[in-house]
Amino acid sequence: MKSRIVKHSLLAALALAVGMLMLSVMSAYSQEEPKAPDVLKGAEVFQNNCAACHGKQGEGNMGIPNLAGAAGHVQQLGIPPEAAGPGIIQMLRGGIPGNMPAFPPDVLSDADIMNLGAYLFTLEPTTGANLYRANCSLCHGANAEGKIGPQLAGVAEKLPQIGLTKEQLAAGFPDLVRKGIPGKMPANPALTDVEISRLFDYLWDLPSLDSWEAKFQAEHGRAPTAQDKADREWSLAFLAANGREPSDADWIRRWQENKK
Repeated sequence: MKSRIVKHSLLAALALAVGMLMLSVMSAYSQEEPKAPDVLKGAEVFQNNCAACHGKQGEGNMGIPNLAGAAGHVQQLGIPPEAAGPGIIQMLRGGIPGNMPAFPPDVLSDADIMNLGAYLFTLEPTTGANLYRANCSLCHGANAEGKIGPQLAGVAEKLPQIGLTKEQLAAGFPDLVRKGIPGKMPANPALTDVEISRLFDYLWDLPSLDSWEAKFQAEHGRAPTAQDKADREWSLAFLAANGREPSDADWIRRWQENKK
């Protein structure tokens, strides 16, 4: 458990460092005769060097911080511009052992990093599902089934049992996310109000593990679409009317009728 908490601490440090990097970029542009950043080049730098781990849109991956919404992260952390500087570029040069590779000058120049920062500032906050995968799934499970941390799937159904309402849970959720639980859950102070709201809505809508939706998610690796739900309803109606489940021929006839 300690190793996972340490890993989360490193990820939090990475998020903080990214925020400080963004501020160093902004500070550099504020000097005399500033050179405008090249966002398009920054996007290319990101796709070639960062997207494999952080996602094509900066949405993050399991245990890897989301960079989407970076501008809001810096504002949320309240990092003053004077706190950023050349040391941030040096941090990227050395990387974070076991978590982030080093980027020496022959891989990324200072100008590349400046352009990268400008690009990251254009990324909008990501979805609640992506926020969960990047910040919560490592401990709570890919499907919120619980691992080191408790099960979160079906939380809406459990609230009456513990004497809480949705409003009470929502009111305390930002502090829980940003401060964590010492020794049990790492803090994530960089998430903005918008991101926390999206994360809460995602968790609130998660079905219990016994539901058809949860079983579909576990089997297919994705949530059911509206079409999946419509197919299930038709299958159940067919079973009720005919006393048997639809055969392949029945499904083909249905699809052909829907195309008309």
